[in-house]
Parts: sequence; structure tokens; C-alpha cells
Amino acid sequence: MPWYAWVFDGVGAAIIAPLIGWVVTRFQRKRLALSADATSQSNAQQTTVNSPAPSLTSAPGRPPDAPRRPLPPEQPSPNDLVDLLLAVPGMTDPVFRQRLYEHLPRDVTQQLHLDSRAARPELIGLIDTFAEYPHLSPWVSLLGRLEQLLPAHQGVQLLGAELARHGLV
Repeated sequence: MPWYAWVFDGVGAAIIAPLIGWVVTRFQRKRLALSADATSQSNAQQTTVNSPAPSLTSAPGRPPDAPRRPLPPEQPSPNDLVDLLLAVPGMTDPVFRQRLYEHLPRDVTQQLHLDSRAARPELIGLIDTFAEYPHLSPWVSLLGRLEQLLPAHQGVQLLGAELARHGLV
């Protein structure tokens, strides 16, 4: 006897019909739960849009709205940072760069690849190394040293403004 004949037989129908009903009921419940969740999220978004300030209290039975986190600042392009660094006078001089690196955190300076012939690749490597050690605040050290060596220079001020805009200092 083929399987479909068994299913449509009285015994098979008695077993299969409740099973199909159970599966359909489970999917209907899941769909209702998802649509109710989507509706509550939509209502929460509308409430947030309509109210000028988020309320700390909410309707009974509903949790308070979660505070929104600010987006992290956009990271600057390495080429833009290199251009700003090269706008600082003396940055193409290897001796000047060496004096600049003396006040960086030791872990950062140990990772730098110094190339006295080409400033741009060296500065790109510097930026990459700084990205690996943000907890040591290397940009703060670099900007502080530049302000010591070239006080009130416009190139240093532009670099500082750009670093501050991206949250690096």
C-alpha cells in the first residue's frame, strides 16, 4: 500500500489531521506574535517621533523606551590625515619626524617603520599604527608634541580640529 493511501485511510487521517492542525496553529501563533511585536515597535517609534522628549515613565505593562546611543564618529580617511600632516612645515624632514616621534608612547614607536626617504608611506604607516593602539591616545601625544614644536601654526590647528571632529583627541 502506498503512503498516500495510508494517509487517506481512516487511521492515517486520524493521525495526520491533528498533526497538521498543530503545525498550522504553531505557525499562526508565531505570525501573530511577530506582527504584535512589529506593531508595538511601530507604536514606540511613533510615540518617540510625536513626543518632544523621551519619557522616563511609560504606560503600565510596557518597559520604558531605551535611550538612543549617539552614532560613533566617522573615521577620517588616511589620505586626508596624511595630507594634513604633510601641510605641517618640517614634516618631510626625517630629523623633524624623529623629534616628533620621541614623545609618542613607547609601544607605538616600536611598531613604526621609519623610512627617511619617503614621508608619505611613513605617515600612512604611522596612521595605521595609531589605529591599532587607540587606548594609548597616540593622536593626543602627536598633537601635543606638534604644538610644542610649532606653537600656533595654522597647519597644526587644522590637524587638531580635524582630529577633534573625528573624536581622536
